[in-house]
Amino acid sequence: MGNSRKKASRKKAQKISSLRNLVNIESVYGGANFAEHHDKSSAHLQAAVLPAQLPPDDPDFLGRDEHLRDLRKVLQGTERSTRSIAVSGKPGVGKTALAIKLSHDLMSHFPDGQIFINLEDLEADELSPSRALESLLRAFGFSGDEIANGFEDKVAQYRTALATRRCLIVLDNAASESQVRPLLPGMGESAIIITSRKNLAGLVGVRPVHLSNLTALEGTALFKRIVGNERVEAELSECNQLADLCGGLPLALRIAANKLRSRSNWTFSYYVKLLSDERNRLQMLQAGDLEIRASFSLSYNSLDAVDKLIFRRLGVCASEGFSITSASALWGDAIDPLAALDRLVEANLVEPSSSPDRYRMHDLLRAYARECLEADEGEDSVKEYLSKLVRWYILVVSHADGHIYEGNVRSCVCNFFETLQDAIDWLEVEHPVIVSLAGDAYRHGLYKSVVDIASYMNKFFERRLHATAWRQLSAYALLAARQSDDKKHLIDALTNLVHVSTKFPIESDRPVSWLDEALTLARDVGSPRFESKVLEKLGWVLSHGGKKEAALGILRRSVELARSASAVHEEGNARLALAKVELYLGRFDASKETYSKARLCFVAQRDKHCQGRALVGLASLSHKNESYNEGLAYLTQAIRLFRMVRDEHCLGGALSQRADANAKLGYFSEAIEDYRAASKHFRQLSDSACLAPMLDHWGWLEFYAENYEEAASRLSEACSLWEQSGNRASFAQGLFGLSIVTAQAQSIEAAQILLQRAIDIADIFGYSWLPVAERALESGVVPPILSPFYESLGAVTA
Repeated sequence: MGNSRKKASRKKAQKISSLRNLVNIESVYGGANFAEHHDKSSAHLQAAVLPAQLPPDDPDFLGRDEHLRDLRKVLQGTERSTRSIAVSGKPGVGKTALAIKLSHDLMSHFPDGQIFINLEDLEADELSPSRALESLLRAFGFSGDEIANGFEDKVAQYRTALATRRCLIVLDNAASESQVRPLLPGMGESAIIITSRKNLAGLVGVRPVHLSNLTALEGTALFKRIVGNERVEAELSECNQLADLCGGLPLALRIAANKLRSRSNWTFSYYVKLLSDERNRLQMLQAGDLEIRASFSLSYNSLDAVDKLIFRRLGVCASEGFSITSASALWGDAIDPLAALDRLVEANLVEPSSSPDRYRMHDLLRAYARECLEADEGEDSVKEYLSKLVRWYILVVSHADGHIYEGNVRSCVCNFFETLQDAIDWLEVEHPVIVSLAGDAYRHGLYKSVVDIASYMNKFFERRLHATAWRQLSAYALLAARQSDDKKHLIDALTNLVHVSTKFPIESDRPVSWLDEALTLARDVGSPRFESKVLEKLGWVLSHGGKKEAALGILRRSVELARSASAVHEEGNARLALAKVELYLGRFDASKETYSKARLCFVAQRDKHCQGRALVGLASLSHKNESYNEGLAYLTQAIRLFRMVRDEHCLGGALSQRADANAKLGYFSEAIEDYRAASKHFRQLSDSACLAPMLDHWGWLEFYAENYEEAASRLSEACSLWEQSGNRASFAQGLFGLSIVTAQAQSIEAAQILLQRAIDIADIFGYSWLPVAERALESGVVPPILSPFYESLGAVTA
């Protein structure tokens, strides 16, 4: 009975409250749209306050042209779509700036007022939507007494007020869908712009707009506008570096520009130097009360405890990104990694990457995450979790390395890969991450880990090249080995860097100096195996330097040392190098015996890759003796082995060599099939050094077959590759050959132009064909064909 009276009392109070609110509303708006019984003659919208609350427009705003163009159409109602948009993106990406710019552009289309509310101030209050509604109603002219008490009544008041108005409302820094859902208009021609650090994917009828970073050109343009065109042009390269360090984040770019504008004595290069140290970067991105760290902290502080832990530990991941599996190594099995990362994506603190299971974090957010990690988990926590992540990578890379070596999938305690191709594909994606982590590990004193991970990556790089990454990892390994006090590690690092430098030489390389140091170390430790390894590399370097006889003696000594130490693999490598020198010197019988013994060494070691190298050497020897059918048999075996270990580089080389043999035997269709396959492998590896001579041979085969247009196309591409690589000697010879082919494919006049270019470039090299070319140019005739490959085609197929 008592309960019934209480319910009746509440209903009566609600009714009185509703009636009072209705009266209040009618006193402002008249009776229109409220209740069924009202005086229609008085139904009108009284003149009320026209709110104009937009913050000032930013005169330096730039970029986002496509977004602005599309969103103007949406909010003006020129498209058949909603008039509500939600702008999201990472902290500092310029969400509010875009909303303000868009609002100013559209002011004339919303004559009944523009309202701007920062919802961030209301986050702490569980009634924040209610308080937001009160602010909106006051903006429409409602006094405190006229605003309804109940939440649903406030929503009704607000939507009714909007129904007959054309207002633009900006809801800035929304925390969640539940906070803004009651603030969406029910009907009418008003428009809503929402900005949020979260994606607000749960909103219905609201168009999502996700902002990404500014482009490099836009970043430079912003610096020109704020700092001044003259200062930017004077240090354009440094300005681009600064924009890159800001990661295209508009807030960071604005702070950097403001800082430079206020410090006229600072150069771009000086500021770049300050920001290059990641430990100083966030501190240096502060200008007055603009601070990148403060923007990040708002997002971080809104996370729950678990997501905070995940975010800060992800700070040790590489800038190139991470996978769900690798990131899980940072927090174990207690946390669902997919759900955790999805929450961080929703909060725009982590970005989806190239594939569904990969993510990345903006570099400035990574720096902030590391700060949080040190602050919340101790000064040594970055090194601790970096070490944990690197150990996980070493485990997986070692497993992949074993697969590549044997050409199949071995049983392993941790079976990460089902097939060899899975292992290769994983390394293709992860190798930039691994190199980056190795550099980070070196900087944190994890020297043994750097040496280990580099040693496990060598076989992959041997087969897939990636010259820049391979050299960088080898350089890190050498730096780490010098700090590790392990002479054997240092010998390995020195010889490996020499190996890389022979494949991809640069001016600063010092291979002989590195090998002198390695040889001294090998003799210090008294290891014949390591001494053999060093001498094998030294013989290789001397041989490539034209000192074949000297190389011969050193390589024989390398073989002897390896045999004395029962170092079968080192013996095989030494014999491969020795056999190649013997072949070059015309000692064919000795070379064949040495290649055969090398092959047996690698059979004993189950090294399919090196077995294939020995077979390719035997094929080269057969071709020297013009035993092309024997060479084809060797190459076919080598190709099978290279395919087993997914060695794309050696596979391309063997296919190219087999194509040459087929061409010389007159098997033109088989040769072209092999050339085409080799081209595919070399292009996949971006290996222009091997692709260019292969195209040259392919072109001469087409010329021999009188396919002149096809021949010109192949030789022209070869010339372009030589020119791009800076190989002027090969470029000049290529142009000479192309002029001959062009005379048949196009005209004598076009050929003469190419011939003149060849002569201009070749003049400094003193080629034997230069006088021939000059005479041909003077007489206006086509020069004779001097291609050894073309001549060999005629000699053998005849």
